[in-house]
Amino acid sequence: MSPLLSRVAEDLMRSPLRGPLARAQGLWIACNERLLAVNTRAGVSDGPGNRPAGSAHGDGLWYDAPDYRYVRRIMRILRPGPDDVFYDIGSGMGRVLCVAARWRIKRVVGIELDRPLCDIARRNADRMRGRHAPIDVRCEDASTADLSDGNIYFLHNPFGPKTMRDVLESIHRSLADRPRSVRIVYHNSAYEELMRSCEWIELTDVFTTPPGHRVTFWTAS
Repeated sequence: MSPLLSRVAEDLMRSPLRGPLARAQGLWIACNERLLAVNTRAGVSDGPGNRPAGSAHGDGLWYDAPDYRYVRRIMRILRPGPDDVFYDIGSGMGRVLCVAARWRIKRVVGIELDRPLCDIARRNADRMRGRHAPIDVRCEDASTADLSDGNIYFLHNPFGPKTMRDVLESIHRSLADRPRSVRIVYHNSAYEELMRSCEWIELTDVFTTPPGHRVTFWTAS
């Protein structure tokens, strides 16, 4: 058994969800990790994650990575092209970055405040298979980061409403200096009402994952 599969097996043995479903989920993740030659589970315990994502507002939420199947579904809906710059805000270990970078797009950027997670994401970016776009991992606070060169933004419910509001305002302000069409994907839309209160974006698509998380797509043009 490979070291990666061994780690997955150990995680499953410690999990309170031991059983066929947990084993199948663990093997699914392991297969995807081997396909990409990455490890986006290093140091992550079972449960919501291994640390709170920080921000100036102190409203960061526990790190968690979305399932590969939903990330790929999101990318198929977005169908990004060679002029697109894709941001993952709260990028963690880089799972979404690596999936996005297999598309032929201009650039992929991760914003993550936790330095150890940034280091893991950079290692994953360096060694991943099938990359077609450069990956830039920036260790920054999302509430103050410069997001002005992006046009696709992904968030996997990484923080609370205060930081979320700052991020949305930052994107909105950037449109005045650099008019463009932007798309925002909000996975596990915990603060969807905040998105709805922004008159400059509109909801254009949505799907719900089997665990019951809404994935919403927003557009400003």
